[in-house]
Amino acid sequence: HAAAGSVAKAATKLILYPLDTWKSRSQARRFGDVGEFQHLQSFRGVYRGVVPKLLLYSPYQAVYMSAYVTARDQLLQGPAPF
Repeated sequence: HAAAGSVAKAATKLILYPLDTWKSRSQARRFGDVGEFQHLQSFRGVYRGVVPKLLLYSPYQAVYMSAYVTARDQLLQGPAPF
């Protein structure tokens, strides 16, 4: 379950990262600060910075899914402890 959670989070980040980048760019454009987003005109520029996010969120999601599945299975095994 940990590996599945990690792969799912990585796939989600890879798919949604350009949308998040576009949203940030649109919000900055509203305030007139577009200069720092000039590098986002290319495919490579849109995915700039995705590797640190993957390295941060994938292990987190693996631990989260592992803990979630363990807790869920423990709670479903028997009557409630309270």
